[in-house]
Amino acid sequence: MATKKKSQFNRTGLYYFAVESRQSDSSLSRKSIHDVIISLLPRWRSMSLISKKPYEDLAKQEKRLRMLNNENVDTPIIPSSEEATFIETNCQENLFLNEFFSSNLREIYHRDLFFVTFQIFCRTDDEDGGDYYPAEMAIMKYSFAQSVREEYFTIMKPEKFPLGYTGTVIDLSRQTHQIPPFDFIGANGDYERIWFEIERILGQIDSKRKIIIFCHAFEREQTKYLLNWLASKANRSSRKKVIFEIYSFEALVVAVLRRLGIGDYAHQSVREQLHRPVYTLQIKERCVYHQSLAIQYCARVINNGFRLFLDDFVRQRFLDLLPEEKSIVEPMKSLAIGRGSRFVVPFRSPSDSPVFVNNIGRGRSSIGFSVSSR
Repeated sequence: MATKKKSQFNRTGLYYFAVESRQSDSSLSRKSIHDVIISLLPRWRSMSLISKKPYEDLAKQEKRLRMLNNENVDTPIIPSSEEATFIETNCQENLFLNEFFSSNLREIYHRDLFFVTFQIFCRTDDEDGGDYYPAEMAIMKYSFAQSVREEYFTIMKPEKFPLGYTGTVIDLSRQTHQIPPFDFIGANGDYERIWFEIERILGQIDSKRKIIIFCHAFEREQTKYLLNWLASKANRSSRKKVIFEIYSFEALVVAVLRRLGIGDYAHQSVREQLHRPVYTLQIKERCVYHQSLAIQYCARVINNGFRLFLDDFVRQRFLDLLPEEKSIVEPMKSLAIGRGSRFVVPFRSPSDSPVFVNNIGRGRSSIGFSVSSR
């Protein structure tokens, strides 16, 4: 009896796309998987990265399971070079932040911390430069003593998208922040003004001072790139050197809890907590555009999720060790419109879903707010 020939197919994302298509399309159900793959190849190549992602994820999971089954023992997943770099960066963050928060607790309690979040339209492939195209940004000055001290957020007008990325831009916009990428009347293209607001919140910027910024761990590269990009746009004439050091919010929480003597937590545990609805969908502080959208992809929501996490989870630990600080009354926060800025509520459809609009007239209208405690 002849032995059954094993499948020779490399189970890539295309393979899983073909399997799903054969199951859902009756015209493909009688074809072999090989023939289905051949017929779907042009369609696969035209799909966006976001559309391919679910199938690529299935391929990665299958590869990892195959590796473990071949070993016939339970072992940790061997990290890729990207994962290994991510782990190494987390370790380096821990070393730096241990030193950064080595001062006395009262000084840490009153120290200003800066959160910066960008939403993007796309990132080009490495062979195309690896450039990021911003959709929205938010910056917040925070301290455990006063919570939010200052805040600025704006929807940004991107530069012209490179050839071949229009589909990716539209898909990412619709599936995340839902900000229209083309001719949006609410987009702010005044990069010098945006940089002015960033400088105002960060304080005096010079080449001798490193500026410590915190963001999501998976957005460190993106945040550093876009801050340097904005600085270059605003400082073309002066060529002022700005040095940003970007660290993850997860590492910040872990370092502070370690300094408080609470324990040594994993970054992943902080990340899982941040995904809870109370720190995402239930955040009320949103930009004008996302005010009525029940989505978590708003730069201001993300920063206020950081704020709420620290206020609720970490701040009380400080007060337990610094009881004298409990008697200090926090200043009331008030909403102040940024100086010299003009704002417009974006056009909305009757169903309250965002619609793509054309710029009307030649006036410079933009969405941008500055919030500060007085």
